Amino acid sequence: MSQYEFQMNFEGEILRLPEQFRNKRGIAKIILMPDDADDTSARQKPVFNAFRIDTTGFKFNREEANER
Repeated sequence: MSQYEFQMNFEGEILRLPEQFRNKRGIAKIILMPDDADDTSARQKPVFNAFRIDTTGFKFNREEANER
């Protein structure tokens, strides 16, 4: 499989390929990586929700754990 990289402008649903690719045939995988430097909604920080586990009354037995 060959790999090509190029930059292009696109408008909505229209992608304009460079001339060298217009007569190619076969299956292509296209990955879009828009340069949305001003779009903060596309680059939201991940949310990590902390959770607590009640371990009251839990007794760890190393020998029993190693037997499993």
